[in-house]
Amino acid sequence: MRISRDALGVVLEHVYTRMREGLIAAESPLLEDDELEEGLRDQVRFLIGATFSQLGFTVDASPDEADERGTDVGVARAAQHVHPAESLQAARLLFSAALPSVRQAIQDAGHSVSQQAVAVALSDQIFRLLTSAALSYVGVLLNRITAVQREERVSIARDLHDRVAHTLASGLMKLDLADSHPEEDGAEATRVGAHELLHQALGEAQTIAMELRQVTGSRSLRESVELYLAEAGIHDIAFEVSESGEPRMLRDTPRDQVFLIIREALRNSFAHAQASVVGVHLNWDSAQLTVDVWDDGRGFSPLRIRPGAMGLVGMRERSELIGASFVLGSTPGDGTRIVVEVPYAND
Repeated sequence: MRISRDALGVVLEHVYTRMREGLIAAESPLLEDDELEEGLRDQVRFLIGATFSQLGFTVDASPDEADERGTDVGVARAAQHVHPAESLQAARLLFSAALPSVRQAIQDAGHSVSQQAVAVALSDQIFRLLTSAALSYVGVLLNRITAVQREERVSIARDLHDRVAHTLASGLMKLDLADSHPEEDGAEATRVGAHELLHQALGEAQTIAMELRQVTGSRSLRESVELYLAEAGIHDIAFEVSESGEPRMLRDTPRDQVFLIIREALRNSFAHAQASVVGVHLNWDSAQLTVDVWDDGRGFSPLRIRPGAMGLVGMRERSELIGASFVLGSTPGDGTRIVVEVPYAND
């Protein structure tokens, strides 16, 4: 049994057109640019061809139509920052459009296959592709999270060296100097300075330890943010923390991840923005939590983010981990804003 290239093309166009209409209506990000749409079309072509093959048909297709460009969905989606939920929606639309089209093409070719057999073959191919895509997507995220965690360890080591070890070394040098010339007039003042440096190093070590153990615990998200700001020791920047809607208690993982995203966004503002005011707003509506973190600092061009900017990468990856969207907006001279939308369905 054979399906001609022309018949395959007719099925592909019909299925893709119907699926695309559904994605447009749903405002799917899968149609945001040409690369995404081309990849989607490759996946539809592959699935239709694989369905015919499972049903026992030989598909007359050109080499570029018969390849498996459509199989590496998970890696592509992760690279494009498209959540797997979008692929599930596309799969539902694909099944609805392809079931009658594939069966009609078989009948037009003079063969008879039951609707149930077509449905089983189509769902098998979709499920196989989605399973592979999900595993690939998770693998990419785990690799990215590992990179973020590696960078966090490097950051901790840098803090211990710059904020603690250097201060300890300076304090010890002062003590050695005072002990080597105990009778000199300045020896006591040197000891006092050494004690001050050692106390400073202790404070820095305690601050680092506090930052490492920070999670929300039983506190609300707003309380956790306010506590972090109170303990951050930043005195030259004004803070604005606000909340609207009816707060709800998220589960531990999304609540902690949202807090860590907010904390990283605030750290970036403290370290790089040269801001006079930073703000955090939590908006709880009926469907999702929207987190808005902003500053009035110097801003930057998002197109010129340096490679290895793991803070921004980490915030995006934490968002994807809990099924949230992440949007960064910044303009040189006009501050920075980060908006994270967390659907309660993904909580």
